[in-house]
Amino acid sequence: MPDGSMQRVHDPVTEQSNDVLVSAQLLPNENTSCTSEQYASNVQESSGGHENVPERSEKDSTSEKAQAPPTWVRGTADSLEYWVRDWKKWIPAVYHNDIRGRLIDEAAQNGTYEFSWGKGSHVDDVTSYVEAYHTWGPKRANRPEILFQYDPPTVSLNPSYNLQAWYDQDRIVLGYDSTPVQCWSHLPATISSRITGQEIEALLRLDRRSRLSDLMARMPKKELSDDKVSSTVPNLHYSHFNYKQRAARLRLCCRSWNMYRASPSKVDRALELYLSQHFAQFEATRSVKGFHDLNKEEQNDVKALCKEMQGSHHTKKDRSKPATTPTRRAETGTRSECPDFQ
Repeated sequence: MPDGSMQRVHDPVTEQSNDVLVSAQLLPNENTSCTSEQYASNVQESSGGHENVPERSEKDSTSEKAQAPPTWVRGTADSLEYWVRDWKKWIPAVYHNDIRGRLIDEAAQNGTYEFSWGKGSHVDDVTSYVEAYHTWGPKRANRPEILFQYDPPTVSLNPSYNLQAWYDQDRIVLGYDSTPVQCWSHLPATISSRITGQEIEALLRLDRRSRLSDLMARMPKKELSDDKVSSTVPNLHYSHFNYKQRAARLRLCCRSWNMYRASPSKVDRALELYLSQHFAQFEATRSVKGFHDLNKEEQNDVKALCKEMQGSHHTKKDRSKPATTPTRRAETGTRSECPDFQ
């Protein structure tokens, strides 16, 4: 479990030592049953050595399509089964939403968070307890050290374990979209639909292989409400949580650690320029721990820098030329990298 401590680690690539945050989150999460011992026997008996349940998004050959069932899930909550194409057999399954309450209760036996995490109105719309995150809080004094480090570590934080499907009592755990939930050891067993952007960013930094969709797989299938009369429609879309994460990054002065992006975005470059201009220790420490959260006016200054950087890469339009009718693609355009976070 990460304790937020800094350690000196040797980088075999550069032959230098670099200050990086070393995650102690290498062991399976004891608050979940996703590291079932039965997984190995299931693999040997059913797959002949496959390391994991294959994703159903892979293309099938003509012969495989002929053998595939019309649906990937069958049965009821008490006798649910999931079709594993490569194994050509049905295996017991359970929806994460159906074991959510038990997972929360089991985790609660180990303690409660010192500061409340984002949570919904229903008793089960919460992020289950993880001891390593006991002291995490919204204020700077209670944030994990990993949120203050500006650059991604030169030595990978990713644990060395092979990612597996989550098994609960010999049943493969399925998300709300009926696909297997992955057994990430650093993620809480359940995650609230009201999780904050700061919490999203911290969790995904602990293992950069994980994605926002992995957090969403542990959220409620739908908005939970004790008041059935006034229950609201949930906003459990990817764009909703992506927006919250990006807004939090700007406020906390965090650049993106997305390992699937080839280069820093314009927002990240604008933020780095702003910090170098307003925080004297930034270049030497590459940390924002001695700085402060950006208010709305300061966030607007970063956005202005971002737009200036975008404009510098384009020539100005010749206003003397008559305007032409834009095409459909031009009308739609691409999503701006400098969103107007509110």
